[in-house]
Amino acid sequence: MDLKQTNHKIRGLALRSLCSLKFDGVTEYMQNALQEALNDVDPYVKKTAIIGCVKFYHLSKSQFKKTEFLNTIYTLTRDNDPLVVINAIEAINEITADKGGIDIDRSLIIPLLNRIKDFNEWGQSIILDICSKYDP
Repeated sequence: MDLKQTNHKIRGLALRSLCSLKFDGVTEYMQNALQEALNDVDPYVKKTAIIGCVKFYHLSKSQFKKTEFLNTIYTLTRDNDPLVVINAIEAINEITADKGGIDIDRSLIIPLLNRIKDFNEWGQSIILDICSKYDP
């Protein structure tokens, strides 16, 4: 299967293709693939898995709540790759929109501000938006 390839681009594209399918029972296949991909060493695969988790959430909210995906995505807000971090933040905001979005606390804000120069303009604006909502 392409999800096990050594080439990270093939793994990412295979995951993206899997997550774009819509039929009854697809969440069974997606769940295992997403769990592996969220722990992948390559940032492209992790970023693709984060986006896949949002799709998984929209396909089956009840099944999503039974997984550890949200906790894993929260962990990815401390990843080394800036695109993984920003995608994780945006995914959490979408998944937890009914609760007001991501939990903003000191342990999230300080690492983001310390690395703000590593992010592109889009990422920096997201970080500054989060900081504006932070109540020390």
